[in-house]
Amino acid sequence: MTIEAGLEKAEEIAQSVLRGKQLKLLCLPARSLSVEGLKGYMTNWAYYEGFEADVVVTDYLDKMKPDKEYGQYRHNIYDIALSHKALSLDRNILVASCSQSNTGRDEERDIKSGDVAEDIRKKAEIDIGWSLNQTAREKAQGVMRVKPMKTRHDFSNIADQCMVLYQLKIGRPILTSCNIRKYS
Repeated sequence: MTIEAGLEKAEEIAQSVLRGKQLKLLCLPARSLSVEGLKGYMTNWAYYEGFEADVVVTDYLDKMKPDKEYGQYRHNIYDIALSHKALSLDRNILVASCSQSNTGRDEERDIKSGDVAEDIRKKAEIDIGWSLNQTAREKAQGVMRVKPMKTRHDFSNIADQCMVLYQLKIGRPILTSCNIRKYS
């Protein structure tokens, strides 16, 4: 995609948002909805309201109910990851979620691709994965570093990072951002 085409697409997206395109927000307690249940909502929205989602964001994969209960929690998590992938492929849509990392890691060390909590197999199912990193000092300053952990269809360099300035107190998850390259 050329820069001009990218700018045109960005303008098209901005205009569609300004024209009041639809957004559905479904807020439910943790472990009360499975991906199959979500598909039911989506099917009903399409049939009764003509709403076809092209982006689905779940918060977060580990808190969803599995479609089938397995004996071990890690198998349930993997089933949910597989169901997210299937939803994306079946409906040709973007499905995004987040997941816990190894919370016992050293706070001064960035999250690495192997720092996946509960079940490493869920990492095998994602197409793109980023880690959100910050030290205590960066958190106090409203700075977060975002870096690629995995990209299935493209080359990524783990030295590449994006620094994001944010201020949640005023409802601004992103104030500005820039690419940085960390050599160490």
